[in-house]
Amino acid sequence: MKKINTDRPTRRFGPLTLVDESTVAAGTFFPTLANGAAGVRQISPIHFEAAEDYGVGPFKVLTRVVIPGTLPLVLVAASLALDIALLFTIAIELVSAREGRGR
Repeated sequence: MKKINTDRPTRRFGPLTLVDESTVAAGTFFPTLANGAAGVRQISPIHFEAAEDYGVGPFKVLTRVVIPGTLPLVLVAASLALDIALLFTIAIELVSAREGRGR
């Protein structure tokens, strides 16, 4: 039986520092936040009024009106955030690389 080496984790890209990770996180957070807020704003007020007429509590309004209404834009935001994160990661790797194929 072959023993697995667990001393060093295998990484496909170089290790990212905390500054690199926070740059990627900040670059993806704000587009996601903007799309989530736009998703809440685009819900028609009649949905909230109907929930209020039925006497639904705040938690059920969140789970039955807000989350289903914002889900399409939140999923689009997640897709955009993944694209932005990949672009930021590649840009950071290109800028901060000390050695590579050309050296």
